[in-house]
Amino acid sequence: MANQLNANFLRGWVKAYRDQQRGEVPVTDHSSVPANCLPPTLVPVKVQVTDGQVPTDIQIEIRRQQTVFQIAWPISQATTCAQWLRELLR
Repeated sequence: MANQLNANFLRGWVKAYRDQQRGEVPVTDHSSVPANCLPPTLVPVKVQVTDGQVPTDIQIEIRRQQTVFQIAWPISQATTCAQWLRELLR
């Protein structure tokens, strides 16, 4: 809630991740998705801080087919980043 993400939205991510860990395939209708587009998958991310360094940027990597977008967002603007990401994922 502090990052202005809807709780139901987050629950959906958690459920999808747990289903993926169990090897379950979610039942969804992909009839409107082109055959060459794969549905999005969750990727676990581990954050490592070495030598007591505090990260100064939020690093986001988005992969769409063969295109990779890398975005660095100032950590001081985390709320704005969350809003942007929420809009992007709609």
